[in-house]
Amino acid sequence: MRGFHVLALGLAALAGCGASGSSSQDTGARAPTPATTAAAPASDVASHVVGTDRFLGFPKLAGFAGQVRTDPGAFVSDAPFLYSTTDDAVADLQKDGFVAGIIKIFKKTQGVGSSGSVAVELRDEKATAAEVERQLDSAAALPCPPDAKCTRKVERFAVPGVAGAKGVDLTTSFARPRTEDGVTFKVTHDLSIVFPNGPFVHQVFAGGPGMAGKRDELVVAARELYEHTD
Repeated sequence: MRGFHVLALGLAALAGCGASGSSSQDTGARAPTPATTAAAPASDVASHVVGTDRFLGFPKLAGFAGQVRTDPGAFVSDAPFLYSTTDDAVADLQKDGFVAGIIKIFKKTQGVGSSGSVAVELRDEKATAAEVERQLDSAAALPCPPDAKCTRKVERFAVPGVAGAKGVDLTTSFARPRTEDGVTFKVTHDLSIVFPNGPFVHQVFAGGPGMAGKRDELVVAARELYEHTD
């Protein structure tokens, strides 16, 4: 369930904005490094993500900078939910000639559900093919929250109009109703579309209760991003 991990990331980002010299408990997701210390962009990867301040009904997450990262470790730290095994992901990205990466997250500060846009630039098209499969496999293997019992069902779906694109719909059904931010639910959907374009890999995603109805919108968003970057 991606929403659980995005929630932790959002809390970490907000905690980073409000820090005043006091220590805080590790939430399991690292707050982004302030923009003043970010490395200068080494590519135009920032033009390969959604350029708006709202995406699929969610505003850009407050406190999350969406910076271009030229170090694979920093990029994976920004998006720990993007890969099943973060240490392996860093090693794989290094092996495949990681150039730069960026993630933009869209989420309300209160409430469930989120969406996002990711772009990674690698050495060549052979490397992007491997990265597409890594991201798709990870999207299909998102774990249950550690405090819940759940079952998962994976559906792969086509993405018309986007060359090389593949979609994943992960349905998570909980044994007992969950309540987060005042919303009670038993089923969530995590939708992901991943596609290559030259040396770049793109992913757009949405997850949370009621997200099943967002699939068509996500397909349209992927097509628009593809047409913009092609």
